[in-house]
Amino acid sequence: TPRGRGKANGALHGTKPVDLVVGLIQEIRARFPGLDPAAVDDIVLGVVGPVGDQGSDIARIAAIAAGLPDTVPRTNHDTGFVPQGIGADLIATIGGFSRRDVDEYAALSQERAATAWKDGRFDRSVVPVVDRSGLVVLDRDEHPRPGTTADSLAGLKPSFADIGELGGFDAVA
Repeated sequence: TPRGRGKANGALHGTKPVDLVVGLIQEIRARFPGLDPAAVDDIVLGVVGPVGDQGSDIARIAAIAAGLPDTVPRTNHDTGFVPQGIGADLIATIGGFSRRDVDEYAALSQERAATAWKDGRFDRSVVPVVDRSGLVVLDRDEHPRPGTTADSLAGLKPSFADIGELGGFDAVA
């Protein structure tokens, strides 16, 4: 799906995360009508902040809601569960990446994403988000930030600094 803002001013404000995944599963089934749902080995999702509507096992709930058989497994039982922010921090720490390194890469990523959207590179891979009546809620990223620089990113608070206070993984661990 396109990346959208879930806050009050974003197109995805009223959309539950599980509904985004159900829409993706339905789109895959529509694109591949011969796909046997029993042949699906697993559904794996990266969940940025597993709290509130993004809590529990969204992949499993979405698989059931999308009508996949109950034989599609729950990966987090086998692999453990690490939220994306903690995983990203761990990778950066092990790899020796500084805040400046990741800010520079993020600025480059913003530039590449803007070019890719402009060139239509996502036309076949991004699935529009529709509401229950079939109306398109979001069909393009709401997150491009033209003019993003490593310096402008350096002024932002770290994204996952307060996840523990929000009742996320840090609070449980």
